[in-house]
Amino acid sequence: MAWWAYTFPMTTVSVATIRYAEAVPAYITKGLALGLAFMSSTMVSVLFVSTLLHALYWRTLFPNDLAIAITKRKQGGEKKPLKKAYDIKRWTKKALTKNSENKDNSKNNGYNSQCDNSSVVA
Repeated sequence: MAWWAYTFPMTTVSVATIRYAEAVPAYITKGLALGLAFMSSTMVSVLFVSTLLHALYWRTLFPNDLAIAITKRKQGGEKKPLKKAYDIKRWTKKALTKNSENKDNSKNNGYNSQCDNSSVVA
């Protein structure tokens, strides 16, 4: 659909040239107006036929936008779901297991925080 973006500037230039040819009647301005009007009309006609073919015959009018795609086939293989960083169940389970491992390690290595504070030598 992005190809339609070329038609607006081209048509605007051809209309401006037609108005200029009316204001300044000369063979060159009339020829330029006629040429640009013909190019603009041809471009719009070709794009119209191309859009109809993409929409109705090939069914690929919006191939990259799944919400408005006019196609029955999928554009790519099946993807595995990503692990979500905001999955609260998984996050809390990991956090709880890490905390319990840290507490177990501090109890098992004989570290005593009360004795440590009293035996600090400055």
